[in-house]
Order: sequence, then C-alpha cells, then structure tokens
Amino acid sequence: QILEKQNKDLRLRLKNRQAKEELSLCSVLDERQSLKEEIRDKDRTIAMLQKEISQLTAELKAARDLRQETMREQISAAVAEASTALLDELKKAHSEIKRLKAIIGKDSGNSSKPPSKNNFKNIPNSREPSTRPKGGQKGHPGHRLGLPEDMDRLVEEGLVKKEVVDHTGGSSEYVSRYVIDAFVVTTITEHRFAIGAKLPKNLYNEVSYGDNIKSM
Repeated sequence: QILEKQNKDLRLRLKNRQAKEELSLCSVLDERQSLKEEIRDKDRTIAMLQKEISQLTAELKAARDLRQETMREQISAAVAEASTALLDELKKAHSEIKRLKAIIGKDSGNSSKPPSKNNFKNIPNSREPSTRPKGGQKGHPGHRLGLPEDMDRLVEEGLVKKEVVDHTGGSSEYVSRYVIDAFVVTTITEHRFAIGAKLPKNLYNEVSYGDNIKSM
C-alpha cells in the first residue's frame, strides 16, 4: 500500500510538472511570436518611411534644378518640414524596435524573469575537445544497480513480488539476471540462463530496471 501510494504520488507530480512545463512553453512561444510580429510591423513602417524620404529627396533634387528662386525655396521648405516629421517617426520606430529586441533578449540571467520563461538560445561550448571516449573512464570503479539486502523478507511480507522466468530449458546450472519493475507492488523477475548462453543486451547487468520503472 505504501509503494502504491508513492507510485500514485509520483505519477501525479510528474503529470502536473509536465502540464506546467507545457503551459509555460506555450506562453513563451506566444510571447515570442507576438514580439516578432511587432518587430515585423515596425520594419514595414521603417521601409515605408525610408521610401517616402527617398521620394522627397528626389523631389528636392528636381526642385533645385528649377530656375525660379521662389519656387525652389518653397519646395525646399516643404521638403524640410516633411523630412523632419518623417525622421522623427523613423527615430521613434528605431527606438521601439530596439526596445522590443531587448525584451526578446531578456532571460533569467539578465533580468528578473524566471528560468521557465527563458527563450531558446544556442550556448557555445568554450571547452577544448577531449580525446577521451564518452562515458565512464578506464579504471573508474563504477556503480551498478543492486538487489535489496532484505529481499526475502520483503517477499515474505508481501511488499515485493518475486517471479522466476526460466530460460534454461531445464538445466540445473544457470546464471541469474534480475529485473526490478513496479506494477501494483514491486516485482523482481529472475531470468535464468544456461552457463555460457548469450545474454540479451537489456539483461547485461546482473540487476536492471524494467520497462514500467523506466517509463516513470
């Protein structure tokens, strides 16, 4: 009963945590998409303003070719007034884009945002590449999963269920590999193989976890 309650609690906590992470990820992606759309709108505004400035500049160049001094001065004044307003708008647009990009660049390391709100970033690895193989190094003692020392007592008290799966074909000599798994109660399955028989990869270690515990 204790193990069953613990298993239920673990499953509930895992489900809640997954749901929370999914909601947090959706919120971050929605916020990021919204900011990207705002930046695109500002980029379009800048492009439009730059096009208008270019048109006004061309008109100013054409007006300078006119011989009449009065008309040239009027056009210059009009273009200058329009350009000032457009440049002010362009400056505001650049400031807004800079602000939005700063918002996107914020994370838990440079602001008060929690780690769950961080955007996805590629962090370069500054470590020098090693020539050593991956995993445990030669000479390391290592640690393996072991059977509980009081397994017989746990079986006797009904807290653990032990099963034997005979792969020997009736041989009296065998080697054992154990799989620890959990259903309603913890079940230890003993797989017996004839001496010298080829062992499955998932039973290479003397004791290993079963599929149900791995899935949890």
